[in-house]
Amino acid sequence: MYDFEKPMAASKMLSRIVGNGLLVAEGHAHRVQRKMLNPAFSIQSIRAMVPLMIGPCYTLRDQWIQMISTNHTEYTEIEVSRDLSLATLDIIGITAFGQDFGSVAHYGTDKMNRLSKAYLKLFSRGMSLIRILTIAFPVLGLLPTKENREDAEMLRWLKEESEALVEAGLQRDAEEKKSGKTSQYQDLLALMVNLIDKDTGKGFTKEELRHQCLTFLAAGHETTSNTLCWCLWLLAQHQDIQDKLRSEILVLFKDNKILDYNAVNALPYLDHVCCETLRLIPTVPQTARVSRMPVVLGPYVLPKNTIFYIPSVVSHHSKEIWGEDVNEFKPSRWEKTDHIGNAYEYFPFLAGGRQCIGQRFAIVELKILLSILIRDIQFFEKPGFKVQKSQFIVTRPTPNMTLWTKRVSY
Repeated sequence: MYDFEKPMAASKMLSRIVGNGLLVAEGHAHRVQRKMLNPAFSIQSIRAMVPLMIGPCYTLRDQWIQMISTNHTEYTEIEVSRDLSLATLDIIGITAFGQDFGSVAHYGTDKMNRLSKAYLKLFSRGMSLIRILTIAFPVLGLLPTKENREDAEMLRWLKEESEALVEAGLQRDAEEKKSGKTSQYQDLLALMVNLIDKDTGKGFTKEELRHQCLTFLAAGHETTSNTLCWCLWLLAQHQDIQDKLRSEILVLFKDNKILDYNAVNALPYLDHVCCETLRLIPTVPQTARVSRMPVVLGPYVLPKNTIFYIPSVVSHHSKEIWGEDVNEFKPSRWEKTDHIGNAYEYFPFLAGGRQCIGQRFAIVELKILLSILIRDIQFFEKPGFKVQKSQFIVTRPTPNMTLWTKRVSY
């Protein structure tokens, strides 16, 4: 597994925003970190996080319904990509760090926190020419351009805010140990503070905690928000699928049933819609690895430092695997999955030892957000709106995804 590493340029680009945590760690460092962090992402841990996810979801839904209610035209235009990014940041804030960022509630006001501002700015720019060149020639990042100055300020904000999160987590842990009272729910940071490597007897240092915080802040909200953004776009184009999904979701809410881990995972069509979205538009469409030693592929011997590109999007769009309708949004194809031979035919979260540690969290978060939004809001394409798939760490819509909406009548 560790005979292949991320290309140095990719690691440098990632680490600027996501820190030097699990996502960019290699070799022994990755093995140790993954082993320590696995318990924090167990099914039991994710189950406990679900009730905390619900609040930010309803905050977003209520804000959108308010916009629809105060609009006096048939359809209300909403920039869903921005708002979804803010909502998923709020979810990671409350579940992972015990902090209510209030990103959705305070957007555009003086109370808007610096994390929200920084991520919106950094992720909205995509891969500009200067950013690409700066990876190859770091000295360009020192030029006094407007973009460089803004990036530097946003990255400073991320550093300072992640330091503050760690300090708050350490202080909370110390107070709980002093009082002898431990919270019933342990968020990700609380778990990380007390994680110990059984082989060395050591835990994360304060600086290592900060880098892990940056990793889970960025990766924990940007991936899900973009997946849901593309999902709503696809559902807006297929009203029959959206209606069928809404009918199933209504069963979930019947008799005011509480959303929990088991409930959202018991809806097959919801699962099929999520799987089909991730197949058709994988959040991370490809990854790359560099060989640390010569590699033998059949009759070929590839030298050390050969770069291998692993595009999940190619496998996800293979007619041999998925059939002639491979480019169609067709959740019903997941009713029978015996055609999927192995983990490398469908791998939106990668596979093997480098598979995304937060996969369960992301899927449950996606299902809960989708359930709460689709139940009360109908989404439509905006006439004339053209969108492109742009990649900067994840597949983002360019320009920001804008959809038309209506309140669902019952």
